Amino acid sequence: MPSKAVTMKDERRPEVVSYVSADGLRLSAADRPGLDQWAPCVLCLHGLTRNGRDFDRIAAALARSYRVICPDQRGRGQSAYDPNPLNYNVMTQTQDMWRLLDARGVETCAVVGTSMGGLMGVLMATEKPERISALVLNDVGPEADPRGIARIAGYVGENVRAANWDAAADALKRVHGASFPTYTYNDWARMARATFREDGESLRLDYDQALATALKQIAAGALDLWPMFEVLRRTPTLVLRGALSDILSEETLLKMQERFPSIETRTIEHRGHAPDLSEPDATEAILEFLSALRIQN
Repeated sequence: MPSKAVTMKDERRPEVVSYVSADGLRLSAADRPGLDQWAPCVLCLHGLTRNGRDFDRIAAALARSYRVICPDQRGRGQSAYDPNPLNYNVMTQTQDMWRLLDARGVETCAVVGTSMGGLMGVLMATEKPERISALVLNDVGPEADPRGIARIAGYVGENVRAANWDAAADALKRVHGASFPTYTYNDWARMARATFREDGESLRLDYDQALATALKQIAAGALDLWPMFEVLRRTPTLVLRGALSDILSEETLLKMQERFPSIETRTIEHRGHAPDLSEPDATEAILEFLSALRIQN
């Protein structure tokens, strides 16, 4: 019996896989197989400057019932940087996700998307609704509060380096402390491991600094995203909002509830943009939402 338990644990470790985008970039993802080969799939999509490691805790919880795939979008984590920074956009990255799902033999999935990743999930459900069974949108909606965009623009693209992991944790606390007021040192240390990478004798941010160009495009755009979000009328959706968020305002969430009355919502206390989904309320909400749907492959 003990050896069987160990074997099961080993089988559920994430497999780091690579695939090639339509324009030839080598991209990476972590694929957790779940308990059996018939487990339905959950695709976890990170935010603008983040990577798939953000989902390590929620992925471990989900992997008890689901296959969980956590990609690094182009220019982040273990995925190749794009020589053309204008390709760091939700349209191009969504096409990358279809390539990933096809390469891994996944026909349908639910999407858990944080910020930019949530927009990608909405676009995927719009493009191929038959392949997206449900959406979990983490602190993102059809409108973004300009205050939050300005705050993010203030740090994206800065060539931040840290001498060691303690210094990296301290640097993150200085920038994001207001969004995570209850974080402990261990929480900041965990975020540091998901944010920085070793580079010679110091640490650097684990994303292409050219993402600042992509953010400028977002900030300059005046797109009306409400029509794209109409897909929420036919796609089971859970929206999480950080109570302190400066990206998804309470007013926008109320407008979403009025326009799309079938969506479920949950506010995560003591969190700004965006909850890291390790919060008990966030984890519970996601597990209950997906379980109630009994999502299928």
